[in-house]
Amino acid sequence: MTFEIRDLRLKIYDGFTLVFLFLAPWQTRWIFAQGYLNGGIWEYGTISIYAVEILLWIIFLLGITNGTLVLFARKVPRWMWMFGGLGAYVFLSTLWAPAPHVAIIAAFHFASAMIALWVVGASSWEYKKMAAAFVSGAVLQAMLGIAQTVFQWAPASTIFGLAVHDPQLLGTSVVMHAGARFLRAYGGLPHPNILGGYLAVALLLVFALIVSETKKRHHVAWFAALAILGTGLFFTFSRSAWLGMAAGLATWFVVSRGATSGGGTSRWRLVVGVVALVMAFGVAGFFFRDALIGRVIGGTQLEANSITERVGGLREAMAVWRSSPFFGVGIGNYTVRLAELAPEQPSWFYQPVHNVPILMVAELGLMGIMLVFCVILNAVKNLRRMSAGLASARDPSLSFRKTGVVILSTLIIISLFDHYLWSLYPGLLLVAVSLGLCHSSFVMRTSHR
Repeated sequence: MTFEIRDLRLKIYDGFTLVFLFLAPWQTRWIFAQGYLNGGIWEYGTISIYAVEILLWIIFLLGITNGTLVLFARKVPRWMWMFGGLGAYVFLSTLWAPAPHVAIIAAFHFASAMIALWVVGASSWEYKKMAAAFVSGAVLQAMLGIAQTVFQWAPASTIFGLAVHDPQLLGTSVVMHAGARFLRAYGGLPHPNILGGYLAVALLLVFALIVSETKKRHHVAWFAALAILGTGLFFTFSRSAWLGMAAGLATWFVVSRGATSGGGTSRWRLVVGVVALVMAFGVAGFFFRDALIGRVIGGTQLEANSITERVGGLREAMAVWRSSPFFGVGIGNYTVRLAELAPEQPSWFYQPVHNVPILMVAELGLMGIMLVFCVILNAVKNLRRMSAGLASARDPSLSFRKTGVVILSTLIIISLFDHYLWSLYPGLLLVAVSLGLCHSSFVMRTSHR
């Protein structure tokens, strides 16, 4: 009976892990206390919990009770333990944060992201199945985003966590051309840029599935997913996601050079996939060329304001950092300190700087950034050691293992032009899932499932 119960817990744990990866892009949440600042809604001070967070904690408890995570803890690399040390510092930062309640909820979201990394990294599922689960959820997000842009309307849904997005209302993310406001794709996420990040990562996973797939009938499904995800990525009009996607593909061609086996077929499939992606962008760009011109060429007041705000954000970030250079202002408290330094501004004025490294320096200070560098250095050492082992084993040129490096390069580029990978839970979750899949791809467990 004891073995039957444990076996049942293992099956539930494994099943919930795939469900979590499928639902990761869906951001339904319960808001316990809406944040307000200077009389306006303040997203970064809102206290809420996401449905996928609850699922994550359930999976975590199941993993503890059935011993899965305990066994995994005995063989995790050093960089993961140091990542845990960074998490401890994040919680310590709540002690000196000017708004402790904001720091506590931000630290809780960071802890949930750490659990996501742990759960995905410890999963016994084959990497291909985990990637397929994540891609399937992203495809639905892309289809929703395409519909929102085509119909220029995004209705609300409490169950799915969707808000109303009307291009005629101020505050809605739009592209402007010739005075017309064109709604960008949100999907079920808080901002088109965040949807763009998820779709970029999903697209890279699709490329991995295409180049590694041995059954030709599955190629049709993956190329269909590529077309949908590519069109959805286009409709986000997220330049950071576009750049990140381009950087990821460029990295992939670089790491595939010098392959010793299977390289020709893999590179040919990658080229075909890139052509299909370009065609998806080209078709969407032809029918929505006015919006594309407005986004790429710019010249509108909206684009000018965006550039001005981002340049001004860099100056504000320096002021925030100088107010507490060694220990930082505390996680999630960038906008709190900004409000103290520049009072009497409207609530929408208080936004994190659009650069993750600079934002982390401001919130964690020099002490926290030292921990971040330790995590990065140990992760790079671990990656190089594993990569050397793969090279000696004559690994195929475009394996899932290389996908991890490619995805990380994409996230690095995005982090230089936006803040959501650190400031918002959906972004933290995307980073955590990507790191978990990266670790899993190098471990490449042989699953019986």
